[in-house]
Amino acid sequence: MEKEYMEKVNKQLVRSINKEICKRFSIRYPNSNYTISYSQKSDALFDKSGTTLPIVDNIYGNKISIQLNSLDTIFRSSLNEIDLHCLYQLILFNPQTKRVIQNTNSNLSSLYTLSTIVVPVRSDNSVAIQAIIMSPYKDILSKMTLLLIATVLMFILILYCIVYQIRIIIRQKKIATVREDFSYAMVHDMKTPLSSILMGAHVLRSGKLESKPEKKERYFNIIEEETQRLLSLINKILLISKLENEKIELKKEWIDIQTLLAPICEKFKLKANKEIIFTITLNASKIYADEEYLKEVMENIIDNSIKYSNPEEVHITITSENDEKECCSIIRIKDNGIGMSEEDMHVIFDKFERASAVKRTSKGGATGFGLGLNYVFHVMKAHNGRIEVNSDKNKYSEFALFFPL
Repeated sequence: MEKEYMEKVNKQLVRSINKEICKRFSIRYPNSNYTISYSQKSDALFDKSGTTLPIVDNIYGNKISIQLNSLDTIFRSSLNEIDLHCLYQLILFNPQTKRVIQNTNSNLSSLYTLSTIVVPVRSDNSVAIQAIIMSPYKDILSKMTLLLIATVLMFILILYCIVYQIRIIIRQKKIATVREDFSYAMVHDMKTPLSSILMGAHVLRSGKLESKPEKKERYFNIIEEETQRLLSLINKILLISKLENEKIELKKEWIDIQTLLAPICEKFKLKANKEIIFTITLNASKIYADEEYLKEVMENIIDNSIKYSNPEEVHITITSENDEKECCSIIRIKDNGIGMSEEDMHVIFDKFERASAVKRTSKGGATGFGLGLNYVFHVMKAHNGRIEVNSDKNKYSEFALFFPL
């Protein structure tokens, strides 16, 4: 840009000197037979025969001195024609001795200057003219406005792409970590039931229990329970996939909440190895939902309440109500468990995102795949409802299920 800028200034300086010579000659010798003409097309002086003349004062002897003030006016006009509005000094000087003979705008000064070409105006090169451009970069930058804007926009675009790429890399890293955690939890949780099934099958095949029908039946029950446990997990993964792709059709009907909860509560009381106390208060006795999916949702939340509870006894409070303002039925399940942090509450509904699963596994805590609450989330979404969680670390957790009326 600087090179292009100075080429334009140099061209205008030569053009202005030619114009000044032509003007000065016609004023000094208006009736002279020796005429000088200036061609703007070729930026050159010609005599009446068409011969090109050099830019020197001895065109008509050395009797005509260069008029710097007149040249300044012409030069300024020439710059304005090409939309250059720079500050400058015109210097008439001796190129051999560097002595300044005359200059214009001597009061101007600048830290940054650019100099034009030196244009001789005497045949012996004793006098020349040069323009010194003051603070040229301000004008150059103004000419680069569109280019600078385009550069800034391009920079922003590239920066956005870099940030987006970094986010993708972080996301890929997170997915890789989740996959590792899931693989660890899957191997850990599937190893026990598979070992039980293998052991039971081995004992039954050995024939040692032929004379002990009660013990034989017990082994069959263990194999059946462990197989059902694995099958339930696989079905849950498939159902989540279907729910995510909205391929599940719900069979909604009015369900009696008490009738639904009674066998669920009884089952967990029998299964658990600690005391479980259920407190049920139903201000809304019925709810409009798919019975099978609602049953799974309640079992998943209650199962979590028992897993993440104090070792002594578990208090689970279940309430229901109708909210006319929100036009929905609400079921709340609250426990006295270990609660969770604010950070965990933001991720517990993500697939495979059981909070700190691997850390808890290494410490002997509850393990799993993190599918239960993700399943609940998608079931509620399929019902056009939602699930909310409220928790206090080491005190309680409360899940609220909102079903549209």
